[in-house]
Amino acid sequence: MEESADERAVGTRLPPHRVERRDVASTGIHIEKLIFDPAVFLRESIRLPATLEEQQHIAAILDTADQELTLLRTQRNALDQQKRGLMQRLLTGKIRVKVKA
Repeated sequence: MEESADERAVGTRLPPHRVERRDVASTGIHIEKLIFDPAVFLRESIRLPATLEEQQHIAAILDTADQELTLLRTQRNALDQQKRGLMQRLLTGKIRVKVKA
């Protein structure tokens, strides 16, 4: 990797059409495992934004999105746990629901 490339811009953030290139580097299937030829993969190029500043800007945006997703997953897990607790209380009769007739 050249010095002018931000690792966060390359990392695991390869565009989907580039990720699929791993299939091009695969030479076959052997006992349900993909046979991967690194030489074929390394011949592929990865297009990056021209300037380091632009790479860092994109990486910062993606990092912010990752943080937001982590927060949303945490909130979702808390709500799921709250729902399980409420359902348990309802099913055991610890909480009763009054229904208007």
